[in-house]
Amino acid sequence: MRARSVFVALLLGGAQLFALPVHAVSAPEIIDLVDLPAGLRVGGTVVGGLSGLDYDPGQDRWYFITDEHSLDGAGRLYSGSLKRHGRRHDLKLNATWPLSDCKGQNYVPLSQNGPVSDGEAVRVDPQGGLLWSSEGYYKRGIGPSISFSDKRGRCTAELSLPRPLQRDPTGRSGPRSNKSFEGLTFDPGGQSFWVSVEDALLQDGPLSSLQQGGLTRLSRLDRQGNLLQQFAYRLDPIQAPGVGGIADNGISEILLDGSSDMLVLERSGAKNKAGAFDFRCRLYRVSLEGGTDISNIGRLAEAQVKPLSKTLVFDFGRQLSLRPYNFEGMAWGPRLPDGRRLLVMVSDNGFETVNTKLLLLAVP
Repeated sequence: MRARSVFVALLLGGAQLFALPVHAVSAPEIIDLVDLPAGLRVGGTVVGGLSGLDYDPGQDRWYFITDEHSLDGAGRLYSGSLKRHGRRHDLKLNATWPLSDCKGQNYVPLSQNGPVSDGEAVRVDPQGGLLWSSEGYYKRGIGPSISFSDKRGRCTAELSLPRPLQRDPTGRSGPRSNKSFEGLTFDPGGQSFWVSVEDALLQDGPLSSLQQGGLTRLSRLDRQGNLLQQFAYRLDPIQAPGVGGIADNGISEILLDGSSDMLVLERSGAKNKAGAFDFRCRLYRVSLEGGTDISNIGRLAEAQVKPLSKTLVFDFGRQLSLRPYNFEGMAWGPRLPDGRRLLVMVSDNGFETVNTKLLLLAVP
């Protein structure tokens, strides 16, 4: 999702707003918030629209992907370091590289003819290089994609996706425009990975509404793009009505937590009277056991399936004293000195005048 602005999230409701029963567990501890100022420039580009990040332990380096596809900006990566100084942390971005397709052509701004990307997630490949996803650009007939690249953004392979996850030019099936591959996470060793679809596929029923969340899919693929497993995931309802009915809810990112659990980041946005968007973000822990494997179910709209169960871990609107932003990416960092795990989240500022936020959480 491209956020046009990130303002105060709506602190609405209680458990009755959720599509499925959830039970709060011990919340991660907030250890720091790091700001990247709006308008920051690195390598001649404006830093913004950061929708995914990941940590490379071999290089002690962080990678970020931007979803920019504007008249004067194109898809690219950033890299930098996150250093700890006592209780504070400092992020320094020191390099940027354009993303390219597997024909060797860099993705271009919308003002030019050529390939366009909408980068949403990036992961460091345990076998070398990076894995990243794009939502494509339907107005030019470009569907969502998942690609391997080197660490400078040069494509090494674009996967052939399972048919249910491909864009359908007739508009009868597949991902909707700007509602596709927001999340990626590798299995240990990198032989396979998971990809999330932001909201329901066309053949799987309606998008999320104020009354009920959409039924979307979490898919496990091998490195050639073959489907290994697939489960249904019930999203929360939209958290607040937007001006003119403009509001949504969807998965922003996913991250494996052990062999059978996954963290799922949901984000609900609603247009406000100023024409910007208010956001509410929630983090869930999802069990990958017990749900119906839907790999061979073509349409969820007519199927009886058991979605994966989820447990609320962190509600940004209730557990942060500042105004929550549009958090779209998350990744594990290095272990903290006390042995707990570091979970880092990044907000997408939509190239507006608000800062980009990094939220650092300590997870047992």
